[in-house]
Amino acid sequence: MNYETLFPQLLAKTAVNPPPAIPPRVEPTPEPEPPFVRVTPTPMPEEVRGVYATGWVAGTPSLFNNLLRFIDATPVNSLVIDIKDDTGKVSYRSTVPMVNLLGAWENKIPDVQNMLQTLQQKKVYPIARLVVFKDPFLAEKRPDLALKQRNGEVWRDYKGLAWVDPHAREVWDYNIQIAKEAVKMGFPEIQFDYVRFASDGDLRNCVYPYADGSSKEDVIRDFLLYARAELEPLGAVVSADIFGLVCSAADDLYIGQKLEKIAEAVPVISPMVYPSHYAKGCYGLADPDRRPYETVLRSLQDARQRLKDYPVKLRPWLQDFSLGNTYGPVQIQAQIRAVYDAGVREWLFWNPSCRYNVDKYVTNKNSEPITTNVLPGGEGVLAPVVGETPSSADAIPDAETDETVAWAGEPAAEEGLASGEGALLPPVVLGLTEEWQEEEDEEEDLAFSGPRTDEETAETAGGKEHLPDGGEEAGKTPAAPEESGGAGEQVDNQTGPTDPLESDGQLKQE
Repeated sequence: MNYETLFPQLLAKTAVNPPPAIPPRVEPTPEPEPPFVRVTPTPMPEEVRGVYATGWVAGTPSLFNNLLRFIDATPVNSLVIDIKDDTGKVSYRSTVPMVNLLGAWENKIPDVQNMLQTLQQKKVYPIARLVVFKDPFLAEKRPDLALKQRNGEVWRDYKGLAWVDPHAREVWDYNIQIAKEAVKMGFPEIQFDYVRFASDGDLRNCVYPYADGSSKEDVIRDFLLYARAELEPLGAVVSADIFGLVCSAADDLYIGQKLEKIAEAVPVISPMVYPSHYAKGCYGLADPDRRPYETVLRSLQDARQRLKDYPVKLRPWLQDFSLGNTYGPVQIQAQIRAVYDAGVREWLFWNPSCRYNVDKYVTNKNSEPITTNVLPGGEGVLAPVVGETPSSADAIPDAETDETVAWAGEPAAEEGLASGEGALLPPVVLGLTEEWQEEEDEEEDLAFSGPRTDEETAETAGGKEHLPDGGEEAGKTPAAPEESGGAGEQVDNQTGPTDPLESDGQLKQE
């Protein structure tokens, strides 16, 4: 990766971290017991296959029941539920003293016990998603814990949101208290998201008040180690979301996410390998969003090769949303097939609106993904001969719009790409090459979907811009390391609708 090309503004001057007076660490108040007896959760499945749900969806009976019907009809056996999203609000009436003192909760899930009991009866494995360092609510209520500007004011990202300092142990303890409460209520696994440093803002003017000289990647690793030491005695599994590019990047992408360091700390890693969040040219692909099979396969092959000596499980976040190109059944199945071909057996799907269509997934729980006529590129149909009019069999019906999208003339996959071998493949290529430009020029003549306006793209993505991190910014154009994963292309998982009746949502990987 050529960061000089991607982020020239970072080279102007290294951020200055003056040594401020660091307040003494405040010992956390012991968290009280939840108001009800712990619900014994469904044990972790041998192979976790899950989808994401916001707090609003999990707490709204009609929406939650729709989700359960979807799970019952598909291979899905797990549900990732927001217990604290990137607004900084806990999704239920928490008993954690600091949460109550700050008012950092919203009654999205009025009856957590009933929800967990329902999942237990349905034999669905519940995973609690907890957003850590992107916490604008805590940063505003406790500015002493927030990132600062050089003039001492609170630092904000390009959206005007404040972040907390990942060095601050009080921030660590605050989030771990929330995690402990979730475990005691009946969540068997805590999935930490936004477990990284800020990247979407003027980093040259960003000061970390609690910095102690540790590298960013060590700070993130140490937080996860600390969390694991606190939660595993309660019987909890600790997992972490990371940017998809972390699988292939040699460094920490300026955000503290170094693959090997993360693997030292947690037993489960979920890279957000959303094809739409990779820049054109990544892995030598003209448009990774149109090549979901290759994009996911290459990312996971890189990760597996690097982690072959680590006792860690990969459980990638995959894309069930349309951002630029329409994602229907074939694209969903292409990603699942890539996961299996990379030697990985678990997966999660992210849809910010939590509207999942059964037709996109295998309806027989014991079936493997669709493989008939699936090309290495993941199109799922045999491409027609260039120059011929595509037949009706060459059009892919989209389950959401009932429209058809022709994948005519899609270039064949690179030789050997579908072999599933674990060899470390060439690194991500974000620069513009002559070969890439020639391929791009050829693709402009293909009958796919044509260029979209900003308004059309936003509408397809659920009504809001998706910025790179677990799923925030589109990441299609290299930019300063950002809000979702920073590395210019990845994004963290984002929260969904704030209103249970809205279908809009913001767009994980890490």
